[in-house]
Amino acid sequence: MIFKQQKPGRRRKILLTLLIVLLLLVAYTLTVPPRMVVQVNSGITTLFVSNHSDDTLITPAQFGIEPERREKFTYTTFDGLKLKVVRVSAVDSLAGASPRGTIIFLHGVRRHKEQIYPMAAFFSAAGYDCYAPDLRSHGESEGLFTTYGYYEKLDVSRLIDTISSRFATGSQIILWGQSMGAATAILTMATDSRVTAGIIESTFSDFRQVVADYFVQELGFYSESIRDYMIWGSQILTGMEASQVSPIIHSAKITAPMLFVHGSADQRINIKYAREIFSHVKSPGSQFLQIDSARHTNIWETGGEAYFKKVLEFLQSSSAVPVLY
Repeated sequence: MIFKQQKPGRRRKILLTLLIVLLLLVAYTLTVPPRMVVQVNSGITTLFVSNHSDDTLITPAQFGIEPERREKFTYTTFDGLKLKVVRVSAVDSLAGASPRGTIIFLHGVRRHKEQIYPMAAFFSAAGYDCYAPDLRSHGESEGLFTTYGYYEKLDVSRLIDTISSRFATGSQIILWGQSMGAATAILTMATDSRVTAGIIESTFSDFRQVVADYFVQELGFYSESIRDYMIWGSQILTGMEASQVSPIIHSAKITAPMLFVHGSADQRINIKYAREIFSHVKSPGSQFLQIDSARHTNIWETGGEAYFKKVLEFLQSSSAVPVLY
């Protein structure tokens, strides 16, 4: 068999193509560490962690929520993303009564809106309309990246706009956030005075700190230079300012009361961070509640109805003195 010798020009084109492909592969590889921070439900991240964002095993029927009190709607963020929201109206709304207030539940990373049904069942019976969005890049909502509250705070304010224009809100607008959702609640409350109270569960204190902690938990070692690269790259990918994702800084700006809640057995985000934030809070009526034996994502299950009643007492309280339970 006789092989024809390739012309020099053709060889150069082949080599150039291979070089370009190699450079693209290297460039993508360099984006992997920051993508592990902000592309939490797709791409390379799913090779290492489970995606719970589309878990729909929790249903409203399990908690006695009638179909006529539940609806879904979509709203648009400032940057054009379509976010899906579930609404569970107050029980009394079936009789035409206005809600006592509005509670907006904000989930954590790799979670979803359907997880609010246990709380929605209890608090809708107490007269509150309950809402839960799939935050950007989660569940049924659009978006490629998560920004841990940086853009999400704007999304929540836009959701309040939407709720106010379409439904009655009652005398209170409460944000109830868990983990990333708790950080989002703090950042929102620092800029949106319409929020009258916040339930802050299992929050982190600062983005740089939580990246460092998760770095060790997920990879088993720590490198400050790699962490800084991950944070720098996440800013390039998303356009966010990492220094502004700092609940401990923004908490001091809030005037509405907050109930900080954290599990004593939380191994994902240490309870010390919530206590540190609480020490910076200036808003009257703020409280701290420790749930013994609770881990990062099972405060509702561990605390049970007694915990929900404590939250209800907080929302109805006029206390102006910080309380540590």
